[in-house]
Amino acid sequence: MPRFLSRFIKNLLNWFSILNICRIICNKKELVPILIYHRIGEDFNTKTDKSSFYLKKLLVSKKRFEKQIKYLTGKYNVISLTEYLNKKLRGENLSGYAVVTFDDGFKDFLTIGLEILNKYNCPATVFIIGDATETIYWKHKLYSILDCAEIKFINFKVTPELNIDISLVNAQKKQQTLNALLEIIEQYPDTQKENIIERIKKVLNVSKEIKPDELYLTKNDLAILYKENIINIGAHSMSHNNLTNLNTSNITKEINDSVDVIKKLTKNDMLLYSSPFGGYNEKIIEILKEKNFVCNLTGDFGLNKKDEDNYRLKRIFITEESLSEFVYKVSGFEMFYRNLFY
Repeated sequence: MPRFLSRFIKNLLNWFSILNICRIICNKKELVPILIYHRIGEDFNTKTDKSSFYLKKLLVSKKRFEKQIKYLTGKYNVISLTEYLNKKLRGENLSGYAVVTFDDGFKDFLTIGLEILNKYNCPATVFIIGDATETIYWKHKLYSILDCAEIKFINFKVTPELNIDISLVNAQKKQQTLNALLEIIEQYPDTQKENIIERIKKVLNVSKEIKPDELYLTKNDLAILYKENIINIGAHSMSHNNLTNLNTSNITKEINDSVDVIKKLTKNDMLLYSSPFGGYNEKIIEILKEKNFVCNLTGDFGLNKKDEDNYRLKRIFITEESLSEFVYKVSGFEMFYRNLFY
């Protein structure tokens, strides 16, 4: 379905209160939406057209974010993830509740998001990458480099046998380049990934140093957030690798090390976990339980039933979208539509 037609239909559903009726029905059924955000931005424009984070649907504008939070706190009782889990444990009524989460621990959670969350007294949980104080996850580094590029078109030699055109002349070309680069680089070991990305930085004449403390929350930032009554801090692995692609030993190390990071930061025994890329399996869940994590937030789409498995909690991925599109997702209408037609 064309985007403009999809938006028109969602606007109609919202204008005629169909989405509101759906929300009321889902509330009565005690279905709880858990939202997932990543970045919040003042502006999407970079040296090479739209931000790579925006093109990969990881960036929501400050203006849209505030509209979404204003709607959410006006229609739902937004509670922290820990309070939600405690209410589930006690068997309390979950009608009308919602939960807000952020993955990856980007800096703008503190510099932009916290002000809005405090304004609407909206609790949130931020899941941090354990080694983000020292290194940048390779995809995030690539996105940042492409946004800062001085050269907008070049033929890049990935290997002696493989060349690719890097075109950043407009948003469409940049999107195509991003997808192609991600597919290619994904195949290589971490050390080779870093080497390729550094070479891309050099050929694109990127002078700006991409620093972890400018992209992610620092230890000092997290100490500030820890003092905020409405903020929970959870683990999002150490390296942000998809754990489903790792062997048992490496999965255990990723989770073990993230436990140490969170305990030092929060001194909280209620350990919260969000799987990178939403990927999980029985082995991952088994290890999380062994390490006393009380939940795992996944990439599975939908609202959560009262008896939803705490280690398979569903989430709703939020992007830069109109309020009607936002309500369409959060109200449960999209979930019912998917269940009916897919």
